[in-house]
Amino acid sequence: MTVFSVVGAFASGLGALLHTLVPLLDLLAAAILIIMGVIMLLEIQLPYISINVRPSRRRGLQGFYLFGIVYGMAGVGCSAPIFLSVLFHALTGGAVNGLLTFAIYAIGMGIPLIVTSVLLAETQDYIIARITRITPKLHRLSGVILILVGVYLVYFYFITY
Repeated sequence: MTVFSVVGAFASGLGALLHTLVPLLDLLAAAILIIMGVIMLLEIQLPYISINVRPSRRRGLQGFYLFGIVYGMAGVGCSAPIFLSVLFHALTGGAVNGLLTFAIYAIGMGIPLIVTSVLLAETQDYIIARITRITPKLHRLSGVILILVGVYLVYFYFITY
């Protein structure tokens, strides 16, 4: 939540400076979503940067907090299309809007992780086998959803501006 809240506050401050560019940022977000959706549908493998990092030895609440910050930074790259949409939304409001937007985004990202962790701890082998089987279908479905959201943003742009 710390990472997303800081990014939200920064984004909303930047948004105040770039207020006139927001309509174009909406189109940029739409284009990025559509491109990412097509890439997912066509199963194009993009290059990625891998950084070799060792796990922290800290225990307790401090260790959990540090893990959360690192996971938040790493997770932003995995959910880039959704994150960019939230980021562009945060740019359109003030500081409070940006902070609240990213706080809600962080909660929305955290709850599924907690539920998934608990479920996997209890039913590890069965769930992993099922998820592995349906992953290609989920990947394609995600691509279709990204394209639809991008097309909606283009439509929204033309009826709004």
